[in-house]
Amino acid sequence: MSRLLPLIFVLLLSFQIKGQPVLAGKPFPAKSKALDSIIAVSYKNNTATRQEVYQIYIQEAIDADDEELEMLIQLHSLFHAYEKKEISDTHFITELHTLIAKCDKSKWNHLAAIGCKLESTYWKRKGVMAKELKYALEAYEYYKDLDHNFYTDKKHDLRWLAEGYMRFDDYKNALKYLHFAEGVPSKFDAAVLNDIAIIHMNSGLDDSALYYFDLLYQGSVKDNNRVYALLAQSNKVGIHMKNEQYDTALTLVKSYLPLAEKRGRSTHVAADYDRMGYLHLMLGDIKEADKCNNIALEMFRAESPNWYYENLNYGYNVFNHAAMIKAALKQYDLAYRYSDSTRIMADSLHKKFDIVKLKNIENEIAQSKLATAEQMLELEQRNTVLQRNLLITIVAVGGLLLAFIIGYYRKRKELLEKEKNSAKYELKASKDKLATFTTTIQEKNKLLEGLERKLTSYESDERTAEYAETISEMQGSTILTDDDWADFKKNFDKAHPGYLSRIREKYPTLSQAERRYIVLAKIDMSTKEMASVLGVTAGSVRTTKSRMMKKIGFENEEELRNMIQNL
Repeated sequence: MSRLLPLIFVLLLSFQIKGQPVLAGKPFPAKSKALDSIIAVSYKNNTATRQEVYQIYIQEAIDADDEELEMLIQLHSLFHAYEKKEISDTHFITELHTLIAKCDKSKWNHLAAIGCKLESTYWKRKGVMAKELKYALEAYEYYKDLDHNFYTDKKHDLRWLAEGYMRFDDYKNALKYLHFAEGVPSKFDAAVLNDIAIIHMNSGLDDSALYYFDLLYQGSVKDNNRVYALLAQSNKVGIHMKNEQYDTALTLVKSYLPLAEKRGRSTHVAADYDRMGYLHLMLGDIKEADKCNNIALEMFRAESPNWYYENLNYGYNVFNHAAMIKAALKQYDLAYRYSDSTRIMADSLHKKFDIVKLKNIENEIAQSKLATAEQMLELEQRNTVLQRNLLITIVAVGGLLLAFIIGYYRKRKELLEKEKNSAKYELKASKDKLATFTTTIQEKNKLLEGLERKLTSYESDERTAEYAETISEMQGSTILTDDDWADFKKNFDKAHPGYLSRIREKYPTLSQAERRYIVLAKIDMSTKEMASVLGVTAGSVRTTKSRMMKKIGFENEEELRNMIQNL
């Protein structure tokens, strides 16, 4: 019985929304357009909620095995649930990413683009401009190669992307995508032209801005779009005022003001009267300036008692112009009062800017935390999917892949073991060579001492000369040549890595002889053994040591020994 209840509910709704067209099996543009129309009619006639309509067509898609239609409705249904606060932000983002991934896997680029655009919309509402732009760009990557007749939102989405760049003052990229949008065939698009004109205006390219505002005005008049027609003229006035072309600006305001008074908002009309007052003042017609400014003030006051706090920019401008006009009329008390009001408006604007900036920062921090949580959740989900796919792959490929992995890691382990053993062997070999070198020196020195003792015991000059020659040859054989030193240093550096470099870095003023003393002392050579190796007298070695201790600043030999052993 519990399984029948949802079906009964859907059937009842189907009777309530009778006469609705069948969507399953139709081309995508027809599906999308028809779905929007059905939602609009149902909402207008109050025949069913949007989610109820979605449920009916999801069931239709399932019955007809139309997965594309089902995905389209799921995307819209998910966003609607978020808008109605029926689901959390985390739930919305997580589920949306899942749907986009399914679209990408199924090669439904048009649906993936819709999903990315929905996420861009979400981040725009949250005030996180960087992510708004990021997902607008991701949407573009999906729809850029789609025909505009198939993906009917292409022009709108290109403009959305351009406006994302505009919020970062990246006018170069904004213009790039606006011109892409301009190239999409369609009826006259006032919004695109307006954005192009505004970018040129903000970039200081006034001639180009005026050109596009003229195109916007002419097209809007033909299209009977009074809002954009008035907007184009108003922006042209601003450009002429900036360039101090007051005559041209005043003529232009007067030309469209009657239409603005009939069709425009009263605050905008009041702002135009304020502009006229300022322009008359700049042209020297103070009385007309005062008249227009008073009309502007009356219109603003008619809106609300606190109109200037509700429209701070308008309040600042009209009070500032009023102060200038009253001063020109020599009504200094009024000029002072309006000037004081201007200062208050300026302070309020700064405070409002600071509050907005603070709120944006707080919002960015909150969204950053949310994004981090979402990334962690997404990472966990990806890991789960990865583990599942890995398991499927292992089962499919079987023991071959497992054997390959085991073999790879075994070889890798063996290689690392070989490298480790090789390093150990090199270290041991270097230490052995140093030990052998030291032992050899010690043995030769002992032999030399014995020969020298025998030499003193012989009285015959012939035997004395023979032993003296032998001793001289043996002494020469213990002295290290430059090549021997090079080999010795290589072995020493392997046995004591970095020791030689640390000597040079810590004691850069030491001579080569002093550095050699430290190295030989490190391997526990005596003064006599050092003298034998270096081919100098023991006294010379002691002199080198003494000079080095003074240079470094050591007071006793214990300090020197500690330095040599611990360096």
